[in-house]
Amino acid sequence: MAFRELNRYRWQALRIYHRLGLSVLVALMLLVVSMAIIFQAHQLARQCDYLRSQINNVPATSLLPVAMTNTERLNAFFENLPDEDQASNRVKRLFLLAEKNQVQLAKGEYQWSKDSLAKVIEYRILLPMKGNSENIQTFVLNALMEIPTLTLDTISFRRENAQKSEIEGNIHFRLIMKPRK
Repeated sequence: MAFRELNRYRWQALRIYHRLGLSVLVALMLLVVSMAIIFQAHQLARQCDYLRSQINNVPATSLLPVAMTNTERLNAFFENLPDEDQASNRVKRLFLLAEKNQVQLAKGEYQWSKDSLAKVIEYRILLPMKGNSENIQTFVLNALMEIPTLTLDTISFRRENAQKSEIEGNIHFRLIMKPRK
């Protein structure tokens, strides 16, 4: 029964095709496609209107940044500094990052100093190192990203000859921390 219905629809389609011609059928198909596009455009316009109304309902004050005084900014900076007790953990983290990036760090020199004007502790770290230039660069970038209060003061390189890929050098970091209370 379904086969007969299918044949009947096929026969009617062929009959319409012969009666109207190809150009009229193409025009009808374009009409159907354009109606679908218009329907889709209408749906998108409704969705756009809804989203605009949602944006207009957001209070203007919630979009503005919170104004902070200089004192508040300074206090927020000091609150985010690690305690000076965390220095050894930060130095261990440096050595782990160096190992991960295949940079050899030798025993370094460490020096504490207190900046009474800024009310911070500075922990200077001077480390001899060996590795190829890409690994050293990756190590330094990773260290600065993972330890936000670490600064790079100086870095120096030397190479025995141009054919060697291994570089030796010194790296001088400074770790900024807040003093114990």
